[in-house]
Amino acid sequence: MSRLEIISLLGPPGAGKGTVSQQCRERGYAVLSTGNLFREHMAQGTDIGNQAKEIIESGKLVPDSIVAAMVEEWLQKQVARNVSVIFDGYPRTQNQIADLVEMRNRVAPELPIKVIEFSVADQVVIDRICSRVVCSNKSCQAVYSRKQHGDITECVLCGGEIIRRSDDDRKVISERLLIYHSNKSSLVAGYHAADIEIIPFDVTDVSMAEMFPGFLKLTKFNQPELS
Repeated sequence: MSRLEIISLLGPPGAGKGTVSQQCRERGYAVLSTGNLFREHMAQGTDIGNQAKEIIESGKLVPDSIVAAMVEEWLQKQVARNVSVIFDGYPRTQNQIADLVEMRNRVAPELPIKVIEFSVADQVVIDRICSRVVCSNKSCQAVYSRKQHGDITECVLCGGEIIRRSDDDRKVISERLLIYHSNKSSLVAGYHAADIEIIPFDVTDVSMAEMFPGFLKLTKFNQPELS
């Protein structure tokens, strides 16, 4: 039986978190994307989905309480499957860090929570994102690089059309990096306050092919039991 851990990925856009998440998912790990999870709940018409849809359509941010309820329900299912859990893009605030600790304590208090902090120079991030393309299939969203995959037009996982995100341009990336750096200190302080280990992962000179093996070495994850 594989040892279950909760790993949250922290790092700027373009650092490689999406690449790691994608490869974790392919190998049977449970990967949380709150955006995808919200879309699933809304499509299924669940109570959480209906609440979120009404809030989103009114132009407001979904409150942390609803996000936490959705994440906790998802986490319970993964604990039952006995697979390692990856959070990509969650938590985003100190309040959400506290929510994560509380839900872990309710669902499976024995599980360790760790953070892998991807560090990389801003210019490397800009260069990576400017060459990034993604699968247009909302349930897939696999990430590719023009530098590595050339003029790929079809997703190798689901056959979806490969597109370039409208916000993957130099100006938008620079603005997102500024936001990340301004928020990072608050998140790090929140993790330290919750006594959650932060493991540094310098990916400045790490190729996309080396990213996942480097991640596994840091986390010491076992191969999950596929279900």
